[in-house]
Amino acid sequence: MENTIQDYDWGSTEALARLCGRTPHGGHEAELWIGAHPKASSRIFIAGRWRALSDVIGEDPAVWLGGATTHDPSHRGLPYLFKILAASQPLSIQVHPSREAATHGFEREERAGIPITAPHRNYRDRNHKPELICAIEEFWALQGFRDHDELAVEMAALAAALATQAELANVAAALRRYSRLPNAATWRDAFTALLRRSQVEPTRSALAATVVRYAQSKADGDPANRYDWVQRMARFFPGDPGSAAPLYLNLRHLQPGQALFLPPRMLHAYLAGVGVEIMAGSDNVLRAGCTKKHIDVDELLANTAFEPYRSVADGGRPEGPITRYTTTAREFELCRIDPPMEVAIAHGAAILLSLGSSVTVVDDAAGHELSPGSSLFVQPGTRPLSLQGAGAVYVAALPAAVQPAPRPGKR
Repeated sequence: MENTIQDYDWGSTEALARLCGRTPHGGHEAELWIGAHPKASSRIFIAGRWRALSDVIGEDPAVWLGGATTHDPSHRGLPYLFKILAASQPLSIQVHPSREAATHGFEREERAGIPITAPHRNYRDRNHKPELICAIEEFWALQGFRDHDELAVEMAALAAALATQAELANVAAALRRYSRLPNAATWRDAFTALLRRSQVEPTRSALAATVVRYAQSKADGDPANRYDWVQRMARFFPGDPGSAAPLYLNLRHLQPGQALFLPPRMLHAYLAGVGVEIMAGSDNVLRAGCTKKHIDVDELLANTAFEPYRSVADGGRPEGPITRYTTTAREFELCRIDPPMEVAIAHGAAILLSLGSSVTVVDDAAGHELSPGSSLFVQPGTRPLSLQGAGAVYVAALPAAVQPAPRPGKR
């Protein structure tokens, strides 16, 4: 496969080049996209020439995706997008809508005649976007709201700091109400007050400055300290109250091999690090802060779950040489394979991504040498593959599709 690199300004200048064994060119490289997303489809070599995978699938989806995929109406084309993500600075604070909300929102904006590429458009497609990030190197993220017991104490202290500014009195009052009666409803009210005052002056500047002062007294230079992340986000996004996100979201530190799942309606942000990411094939993002892009407060609030999230990092489920990262998403499952191994793809298409060192993939027809950072598209119905080498292979596929191949004579 030939894949596209996205050069977003939050990307690393060296991580993707290092992983792929090439010399950095000095520019930002944020994401390597591997899949058939129309924004940047990969290309595959077929019938003697390179063609966009999205075009090939569109011509005959049953052959290239398999009946298990094409018979599900929620799968339009390849059901997942595979990436390597390399962040050198925090991304925007964001949430992804549910499938139902995305369908209704897309159709509403279509009826309103909003161009699909308009900066203020919220819904680019009808699909939801659950996603999973698995760390290749150390990775930091914000994931879901903190437990009420912790959050109520934090917000009471923040309210005291905000109360010194007359223009922030109503925000401080909402935070105090939440701290006295912490539940999802009062937190929604408090978060709404924070978000609305973040969008207009003079409260936007006053709120951002007060949050920075509040965190500054508690920062100590340790990346495991959430207040240090407030300071860092404020440096990258000066004057943006979104830098308060580490105060109300769970701070996650992933070691290589650990993963986070982000279902729809969960507020989150990636902060720094390198990982393999897999998601449903959607481009629907609703932002809350730390961005120059469009923020629709009402739409974000309608699509955010305000209950605390208590999950921890997922180390995957080892099954011999396969480590499986299982989620509630029906569009994808991520597996890591440590060769040597014989592997079968039981249903649907799959994508193999080699990392660490070169891996040889052998099928009935030929052997394919996968250098670090390269990938291979596996068509449905392909016979079991033999993976040889010392590198790790990450596999994007439908749930339960990746299986150890039976040995000859075994059933």
